[in-house]
Amino acid sequence: MTPSPGSSAPTRRRVLGGLAAVASLGACAGCAQTAGEKPTTATPSKEQTPVQDERPSLPVVERWDRAARRVEVAADADVTEVDSLVAAVERGGPSVSGAKAKTEGKLLELTCEVDPGAEGGAVAAVAHVAGTYAALVEHGTPLVRLDGTIVDVGGDAYGSFQLHEAWANRYLDGEWSASDYGEASLGTLKTKG
Repeated sequence: MTPSPGSSAPTRRRVLGGLAAVASLGACAGCAQTAGEKPTTATPSKEQTPVQDERPSLPVVERWDRAARRVEVAADADVTEVDSLVAAVERGGPSVSGAKAKTEGKLLELTCEVDPGAEGGAVAAVAHVAGTYAALVEHGTPLVRLDGTIVDVGGDAYGSFQLHEAWANRYLDGEWSASDYGEASLGTLKTKG
């Protein structure tokens, strides 16, 4: 028998609807909170914890530290003119095997032959050139910028970088550390592939 319309007798539809309502209330239990109440569940922080001064205790050597050492060593070279800069760059260790330079006004264009597979590769070469450029700036030079091109042993260009006289002066005046100067120099490094 089916109940007549308007009858208050329970139907399967009414019973299932009531059960669904009770189940959804049970699923949402504890989800609501009153105004001013702190949430009881932990939420991940969207702010990053500063770790600037924290360093791991492992003997980790960062590339900036390696670059700083290269800058310091190269800056001690006796570089008084472009030819002595080229000679100092060529003595730059296993990564640099040749260099050529030409000046155009206040711009020095330097091409370094760097073996990308050698220890330090382009990073070591740029840091070494930055140090030798600082030595040139220290002895006085009208050159305000160095544009560097990095070529492989076959002569194909695979990178470029820039050095600025102002950066070298900041390093030489003690305003920047060797690491700061190396970081600024390496920040301009662009390589292919």
